[in-house]
Amino acid sequence: MSFGKRLKKLRKEKGLKQDDLAKMINKSKSTISSYESERRIPDINVVAELADLFHVDVDYLIGKTDVKRDKTDKIRQALKTNPELAEYWEEVTKRETLQLMFDQAKDLPDEAIQDVIRIMMRIDKEEGNY
Repeated sequence: MSFGKRLKKLRKEKGLKQDDLAKMINKSKSTISSYESERRIPDINVVAELADLFHVDVDYLIGKTDVKRDKTDKIRQALKTNPELAEYWEEVTKRETLQLMFDQAKDLPDEAIQDVIRIMMRIDKEEGNY
């Protein structure tokens, strides 16, 4: 799928109008329309901003892959505002025994993900593992 078609698909999935998306990234509605119709190609910074906004990889957005994100990316995104939890999460991801938890947690709301990671961190601290 091309960049323009994928952008339009993601925008509609999120329930946004072109004008809504334009405001979110400080562009005009006509610019969004041009991207979607592939009359214009955004610069790399805009592509990265759109990928972050839609929680997808840049490769997915530009049509290079059909894989939106790896299962831990949603969790990383949820922990972005808490450096301590984010650092702990990076250590936890190295544990193969927690793969099932990664699969389950990715579907939770951001706040719930943070709660789960906080609980895991407390347990690890009590057991002297962190």
